[in-house]
Amino acid sequence: MEVTRTQVYHIFDPQPIRLLDVIFVAPLMIYAGVEGKFHPFIKWSLIGVGFATMIYNGINYHKNYREEDGL
Repeated sequence: MEVTRTQVYHIFDPQPIRLLDVIFVAPLMIYAGVEGKFHPFIKWSLIGVGFATMIYNGINYHKNYREEDGL
């Protein structure tokens, strides 16, 4: 049995999680990396992963939002 994208989205819609990642999680990671008193590797990892999370989830959110509206 092949699972299609439509079938998966009827079970769980990931769009709110992507938006939460872009608005809350990524900025929190970046802030912790900038302001936290961590080892430099941890600081730069938090900053890098925070930006990567924001970019990756932002692009996916925008792409899926446009597909839902048929744009």
